[in-house]
Amino acid sequence: MDLQHQQLKQLTDWLDVTEARIKRMEAEPLGPDLEDVKHQVEEHKLLQEDLESEQVRVNSLTHMVVVVDENSGDSATVALELKLQHLGDRWAAICKWTEERWVLLQEILLKWQHFTEEQFLFDSWLTEKEALVRSIQSRDFKDQNEMVASLKKLAVVKGDLEMKRQTMDKLCALSQDLLCRVKNKELAHKLEARLENLAQRWDKLVHLLEENSTQISLAVTTAQTEQTQTTVMSTVTKVTRREQVKHTKAEAPVPPQKKRQIVVDSELRKRFDVDFTELHSFMTRSEATLQSPEFSERGKEASVSDLHDRVLAIDREKPEKLRKLQEATRSAQALVDQLASDGQHADDIQQAAEQLNSRWVEFCALLDERLSWLAYQTKVLAFYSQFQQLEQAVLTAENWLKVQQPPACDPELLRVQLERCRDELARLSSLQPQVEKLKDQLNELREKEEGAPVVLDADITAFTEHYREVLADLRARDPAAAPAGPGEPAAAAV
Repeated sequence: MDLQHQQLKQLTDWLDVTEARIKRMEAEPLGPDLEDVKHQVEEHKLLQEDLESEQVRVNSLTHMVVVVDENSGDSATVALELKLQHLGDRWAAICKWTEERWVLLQEILLKWQHFTEEQFLFDSWLTEKEALVRSIQSRDFKDQNEMVASLKKLAVVKGDLEMKRQTMDKLCALSQDLLCRVKNKELAHKLEARLENLAQRWDKLVHLLEENSTQISLAVTTAQTEQTQTTVMSTVTKVTRREQVKHTKAEAPVPPQKKRQIVVDSELRKRFDVDFTELHSFMTRSEATLQSPEFSERGKEASVSDLHDRVLAIDREKPEKLRKLQEATRSAQALVDQLASDGQHADDIQQAAEQLNSRWVEFCALLDERLSWLAYQTKVLAFYSQFQQLEQAVLTAENWLKVQQPPACDPELLRVQLERCRDELARLSSLQPQVEKLKDQLNELREKEEGAPVVLDADITAFTEHYREVLADLRARDPAAAPAGPGEPAAAAV
């Protein structure tokens, strides 16, 4: 009893410290920067490691009531059971909070990284366009060709801005999504300031474009005849339409196409753009799951099961997306052929199609790798589940042997003891094929993944020896038991 109370006291002290630790972690706001979140993730990992270490003590206390000293009386047994139940409830609450907190931190980390990446890309794009517009000549032209060249460049930038307008809306949506999970006022102010800065730069860029376009148009009106002005503005209109409708780089003016040809090009481009956007969106969304940090460490049964469901959902979508990829490839090729027959360049379309196919190949390789990883982890969890069940069966038989009184003189009591002994012996003997296979299963798992021997730390040799010792002890108490194997104690009567 003293040892038991000492173990309970140690567990109680640990629970007190951990509950205070959790209360402190809950009180700290998440963020407000990405590095702060990463630090909080690392701190949470330390808590998870402490829980795994303490699990050993909790497991040892699970069967405590079974081995309580009978001389302590029923009241002591009831009190001990109630105390164990209370400690078990506290332990379960800590485990639940830890799991839920881990899911929240991982979700916030992914959202934060996504927002940061999108913001960085948009910021870089704005910087590039700002420098480009400043470099475009808007005054002191030598001839009409310089005016036309500047107007073409400005039209290209205008087309780029139209296509990029939705990115600002996307950044606002990502920031709102992040704030809903983090709920940090300091972060809200920071994100608002970043978005405001980007919006101001966007407005300034649009204003500068309009200002330069107006200035060049005035120069055209002043310096050239009405016929020259009409020719230049016609060129600008043609280039702008090409940027906004076809999304291709501006080229030198070409003879007008037939109406039917324009419709065909427009429909092909529209179909390609829809499939192109849908496929990239699917791969980006899926990669957020496939690149989860959970894949870098050995998971628990619940987390592996959740990951398995999410990855299978992605795999189920793959055939439909493959069909979309084939359609997009056909549309791109048809569009390239059509533009080539008209004497136009389609390098950007060809490049976009090649990049899409290249990314698809990398995505499929990552998906296959994750499916293999999950299949392996499922086998590892199944192995440990069976190993723990066998360990528990041996401990149960051993505990029964420890609490047995000397053989009774009463024939009826002796008969009851003998029957129970034979039941335990039969139950344990039936597990022998599974015990013998454990070592082969462990070796098979270790061969399939490098570094696995460090993770797969089950001591099969010690367990097998323990199993044989308990089995021999049971046989020694049954006079009718089969003869012991080599090296095992001979059978003896109860």
